[in-house]
Amino acid sequence: MSQGILYKYLNFNGAKASLENLTIKYSFADEVNDPMEFKISGIDETTPQFLKSYFDALGKLVNGKFIISDIDLKRICDRANEKDKQSLMNEIYNYLRQNFTFCSFSKSNSIMPMWYHYAEKYEGIVIGYPKKLFPWTFEIVYQDNPPRTDTSCIYPRNFAEQIKIVTTKASSWAYEQEVRSIRIREGSLDFPKADENNLNKIDNPCMIKEVCFGMKCSIEKRQMIYDICNKNNIKCSFYEAVWDNETYINIQPIYNVKH
Repeated sequence: MSQGILYKYLNFNGAKASLENLTIKYSFADEVNDPMEFKISGIDETTPQFLKSYFDALGKLVNGKFIISDIDLKRICDRANEKDKQSLMNEIYNYLRQNFTFCSFSKSNSIMPMWYHYAEKYEGIVIGYPKKLFPWTFEIVYQDNPPRTDTSCIYPRNFAEQIKIVTTKASSWAYEQEVRSIRIREGSLDFPKADENNLNKIDNPCMIKEVCFGMKCSIEKRQMIYDICNKNNIKCSFYEAVWDNETYINIQPIYNVKH
């Protein structure tokens, strides 16, 4: 684990595609594997003016304009008023999930459940990127209760409160040590727009700092990655996750890599 590096756990094919194409995949919020994310409580105002202020504030926070039409505002309010306050929160929740995009990283490349769940049961790869590559990153806050938001969070422009909605997860996910790079659907002002597959191009291959192989990643697959890095002029450091009889897992460097 290196200072200033964010780690992306991937299966082998995902890592191969990322290194081969020099891309990073962002996902829409409605693709998250935890249906409890983006749940909020506490909002008690349902006017279009309030909601517009709310979404505008979120957009400014991630350095872009969060686009929401008057029709969408009216639809959200009307549907909420037909039911109850919880309905409003559900409508906002659904809207956020469909318009925010993000890429999830970890602060560590030695988290055993992450290797198992996201890196193909140790057959995958973890890629390390410098944090400075992503202008808008937020460490996930883990807590036992959903974040609360009310009008006091909007009018004083209390951005720290607003961003809680998209950067808060249940405490049971804390082992992930997640850092989330956030973008809104229309694109950020200082980050390249995604293509139709929501992929972001890495213009400088030197921005890929580390490649770490899982302990079950075969020699043949490792050689494929070495060849791709050589072809794309990716001058990164190579590591592998190995068994350790004291700490279970150890990340050790690989020297004398043959391309």
